Amino acid sequence: MSALQILQEALASAFASPIKTAFTVVALLGAYLILSIVNVYRRAYHKYACLQDMPGRPQWPIIGSIINIPLDPLKREESFNKLAREYGHHGVLQFWNGPIPGVEVLAPDTIRAVLSAAREHHAKGYFYRLLEPWLGGGLLLLDGDEYRIHRQWISRSFHVDFLRTSFLEVMLEKTDLLVERITKHIKDSGEPFDAFQWLSETSMNIICQTSMGLNLQTETISSQAKYKEALEFTKNMFYARAFNVLMHSDTIFHYSKLGREFRGHLATIRSFSNELIQKRRKLLEEGKVEVVLGSAFSMPSDLDSDAGATGHGADNFGLAGPSSPRRRHRMTLLDSLLMEQKRCADPATRDPGETPLTDEQLRVHVDTFIFAGHDTIATFAAWALYCAAKYPEATEPLLRELDAFWQELGSSDPDGTGTGRSPTMAELNELRELDMFIKEVMRLYPSAPQISRIISRDIELRGHHVPAGTSCNIQVWALHRNPTYWPNPLKFDPTRFSPENSAGRDPFAFIPFSAGVRSCVGRKFAELEQRVLVARLLHQFRFKMAPGREHVVGQPRLALSPIGGIHVLAFPREPGSPAVQ
Repeated sequence: MSALQILQEALASAFASPIKTAFTVVALLGAYLILSIVNVYRRAYHKYACLQDMPGRPQWPIIGSIINIPLDPLKREESFNKLAREYGHHGVLQFWNGPIPGVEVLAPDTIRAVLSAAREHHAKGYFYRLLEPWLGGGLLLLDGDEYRIHRQWISRSFHVDFLRTSFLEVMLEKTDLLVERITKHIKDSGEPFDAFQWLSETSMNIICQTSMGLNLQTETISSQAKYKEALEFTKNMFYARAFNVLMHSDTIFHYSKLGREFRGHLATIRSFSNELIQKRRKLLEEGKVEVVLGSAFSMPSDLDSDAGATGHGADNFGLAGPSSPRRRHRMTLLDSLLMEQKRCADPATRDPGETPLTDEQLRVHVDTFIFAGHDTIATFAAWALYCAAKYPEATEPLLRELDAFWQELGSSDPDGTGTGRSPTMAELNELRELDMFIKEVMRLYPSAPQISRIISRDIELRGHHVPAGTSCNIQVWALHRNPTYWPNPLKFDPTRFSPENSAGRDPFAFIPFSAGVRSCVGRKFAELEQRVLVARLLHQFRFKMAPGREHVVGQPRLALSPIGGIHVLAFPREPGSPAVQ
């Protein structure tokens, strides 16, 4: 009997009945799946075999290094402490997420090699692709020349002239509303409250008003309430996908309940944003926006020499004229992007290589700003209150500085109702103790605990060859707790950042806003909001951890979230009163 006849008989037997047919199909599919997985592992092993010579944490067959990530979120902070303590001196470690190779980057020199590398090292890591349905085309996900051009547009929108006027005014207003809310809560009950939740709401209000002129506190407008709900769902959707391996599949996600709900909320966001774009464009064209130009748009020939911060000067893309009345609306991020759109649409003012900015790109950029800027600021501010409550002795120098600062401004009343003037951006930036306190909070609790980059060409890290396509996971949290660079790393000590203690420190030992060509484009905005929140809240109130909730553990997500929130008691604070009572 020939081999062909044997094969024909075997096939006939395998499909002789429905049960045998089903069994055969399942067996064939299973064999195909197994062979595919084996092939993935084989190809990955051969391409990245050079990583085997690199030090690394313990590995298990099939699943690789992920055995080192505790399933219990409460144990993950200690796992980062262990990573810093036991492996930080290596600078770079191999890490296998199943068949997917990667390296953990832990030291200033290896981080510099990745973040300061050539421009082609821009690509974000694997998990960022889960944001593609929402933020695809935004700055967070762009690469190459397209990223460079769009970053220039966004950078103009964060010009210092916007920060020190429109944006600062919003930050001060929203922070004062939070002060009023806490003051009322103290009078009404004085019970513990979740500072993270309250600060998250304040941060969202600041982000939405500075980015789009949208006041989310106007809950009587149903469309705004729906937009806020959609934003919260869509933001949390990313985390739901990231921590569910099945949801990494776009197909499974598309047909899942989560995917269906996401598409509904995404439609709400897009509809609302598109309507708002048209509204802000009309306000600009009618000259009803308080345009802040300065040098942000590099048009000295178009500006009247007497034009001030309110934009009363020559024609600005047809948006304002010298005889225009004072604008009724503050400048927003969206407004500045609309002005960029108009500039790019004109070949005479468009830079080489630029293309016209579409409304869809405008929407995605604003959505990206809201997504990236909301959680990071809220988590920082919550950890700042946590540190102030946990380590009052270390906060004492800051309180003395803040008391003198607000007293000089004439705004030192305990209830926040002083008649003095508001601080300027320059004055806030001059507060040395405030700067040291903020930096120490970000060292212990960096808002972005991990940064991921996929390198596009081969590089060397401490003598180890790392091939193109490798995911480099920069462990910021472990870096900031590495005893090699931070003696007694778990101690909260703002004096680490005094000028004398900072002298000679490698700048890549402290990277709360990342570094290199993909550093945080909104850094100045974030730093200003940090200063406003801390300077006002710690001056107005004394915070104490709620009984039974004295210790809070962080969970590394896109932002370093406090598990269970940060529950505190707040007490009115008299200027000059000590931190420890």
